[in-house]
Amino acid sequence: GLRPAIHPDGHWLAYSSNESGRREVYVRPFPNVGDARYQVSSAGGLTPVWDPSGHALYFIDAAENMVEVPVVGMAPFRTGPSRTLFSTDGYYISPYQPQFDVARDGRFVMIRREVGANHGVVAVFNFLEELKQRMAAR
Repeated sequence: GLRPAIHPDGHWLAYSSNESGRREVYVRPFPNVGDARYQVSSAGGLTPVWDPSGHALYFIDAAENMVEVPVVGMAPFRTGPSRTLFSTDGYYISPYQPQFDVARDGRFVMIRREVGANHGVVAVFNFLEELKQRMAAR
C-alpha cells in the first residue's frame, strides 16, 4: 500500500493500494491491521488524508476529484455516502505523498500548478512566537 495515514485517535490506518486490481483507498484497524479491511473508495483513490477531527477521510479519485467520505462509526468502522467536492485539475497530485492537507476549519491547502509562473520565497519572521500565541489562544 501507498501513503499510509493514521487516524487522529491512532486506531485506524488509511492507505491506497492496488490489491483489488485498481488503486483504491482502504482502512484497517491499527495496529492489528490483519483483523479487518474496509474499502472506502469505489472509483479509484489516492493519497488518503484524515480530517483533523477524524470524522471524515479525503482522497483523490481516478477522475482527479477531491472526495470526502464521512466516518459514521468506529466499532465497527462505517462510512456514509461519499461526496465529490471539487476537481483537482491544476493542482499537484502524487500517489506517493499527499500534495494537500485539511485545516481544522475545513479549508484545503494545495499546491497549484501554474505554467510559466514566477515562484518566490515567503519569509515568516517570529514564527515560533506567533505559533506560541496561537496555541495559547486555544
